Parts: sequence; C-alpha cells; structure tokens
Amino acid sequence: MPNSERWDKLVIPTSWTDRVLSYRAEYTREHLPDPIQKPISHAIAKELIARLERHIKAIREGGASIEQEFGDRPGELIRDTLELETLFIGKNKSPSFPKAAHSIIGDLLVSAGKSYTETRRDLEEIEQFFTYLGAPTKRPETLKLLDAKIANHWSYRTLAREMCDCGANKHNEYCSERIRKRIKELKSFLTKYGITLAGEK
Repeated sequence: MPNSERWDKLVIPTSWTDRVLSYRAEYTREHLPDPIQKPISHAIAKELIARLERHIKAIREGGASIEQEFGDRPGELIRDTLELETLFIGKNKSPSFPKAAHSIIGDLLVSAGKSYTETRRDLEEIEQFFTYLGAPTKRPETLKLLDAKIANHWSYRTLAREMCDCGANKHNEYCSERIRKRIKELKSFLTKYGITLAGEK
C-alpha cells in the first residue's frame, strides 16, 4: 500500500481525537496562568496550546498533513505534549481511546516498518493521552517554586523559608540547595521545549 494511502486511512480515527484535543486547548486557554505571578507556567501553557492547535490543524487537513505533523513518531509527539500538560494541569479524564483507532494506527505503524515492540510502545504512549493524567515527578511543585522565585525576585534562601516542603520548622542551606537543584533540573527539562529564562541563575 502506498504511504499516502496508509496515512489517508488515519483520517477517520484521528478525527475522533479532534474534540479531545480541542477541549484540552480550550481548557488551557480558559485557565491560562497569570503571566506576572506565574511567568513560567504561562509560557508552558502557551507552548502547550500551540502544540495542540498544530495537532488539530493537521488532523482537520487530512492524511498528508497528519503524516507531516506526526511522521513515524506519533508516540514521541504525544509524550512531549503530555509532559507539558501534566506540569500544571491536574488529573484530567478524557474519553477512552477507541479500539478502531488503536487497530488502524497499529497497522499503519507496522506497515511503515515499525517492529511489534516499537508499535506497542507508541500505542501505549498515545493511549496515555486519553486517560487520567498526573505527573509522576515533583515537577509541578518545582514549577510553583520557580514561578514564585521569578515573580517575587526571591533568592533561594527566601524561597526555602517561604515555600520549602520538607516539613521542618526552620529551613537552612540544605533546603536552599535542594530547591536549587530541583529548579535546575526543571530548567533543563524546559529547554527541550524552547522555554528559557534569560538572565536567570
């Protein structure tokens, strides 16, 4: 089967996802974090909206656009979008991933040369996008720390005193260092999406 025909077969099952992606884009727009009080959360939300709108546009334009947008790594793109969303949006339930779409996408990936293991991995990543979401790391909490640091121009010592979650009555340099490391890790993660902080140390 020609590659163009394989992608054309995805139009019907992926059109189902249009309403899911549209809902998520609209939800993010309606809950857009304040750019002054939560500058990094705001930047992440804008990047998430841009990604969702790009996915939606490709789905609505048909097979060629779907191929151009998702190529041979749909699972990777979905995982990236999922990572951004779980940073600041809590657990969120969407309609179940339809079995028909599961089969067609699986067949497409196999016919495009993916192994069974690769196809199963990609399908699992895509399915995650249509189930309960929740970040498995402390990134959401670290994001709150980073937003507060930038919005209030706080030092790490002040940040530890005001927001450290270690449970101690007093927070010392160890708390400051732990927060600094968490924020450094988050910043490194965000550079993957082109979200950087000019002049921030």
